[in-house]
Amino acid sequence: TPDGFQFRTGGNVNRMVIDNTGDVGIGTASPTVKLDVRGDVGMGSSGQYRATGGQENLRIVRGTIGPFGNIVTGLGFTVSRTNPGQYTITFNPPFAGRPTVTAITDYESYVATVSTTVMTAGVTASTAQLTVRVYTGAPIDAAFDFNAIGPR
Repeated sequence: TPDGFQFRTGGNVNRMVIDNTGDVGIGTASPTVKLDVRGDVGMGSSGQYRATGGQENLRIVRGTIGPFGNIVTGLGFTVSRTNPGQYTITFNPPFAGRPTVTAITDYESYVATVSTTVMTAGVTASTAQLTVRVYTGAPIDAAFDFNAIGPR
């Protein structure tokens, strides 16, 4: 790598490279992004966590929403309760394309005999419309958890 920096082992094999643009390659002599790792990545105090890999560059947003549209946990979104049982989640920043959104009601927020479901009414790169309903189909204000996974 002209004007770059290389770490080599016996046999003159590149193990880590910093090229002249500042891109770092581990397991590759030709990094294509700021940190380009070819191989498994261990994280945590003893390497107990692993970085996930896949064919897509994905982002995950998750949250717990209270019955009246308050955020209990989660980051990267806002939420509004538009009508009883109806919620709009706005992703900030938006996904690069339409994410997959799943949701489930918080069972602890109901009497054990009430059966509820969460249905998506529409999902775009920037918003998800969710409705919580009881078994009869009527909307109900209820706490729920959601996951949104989509392209960065």
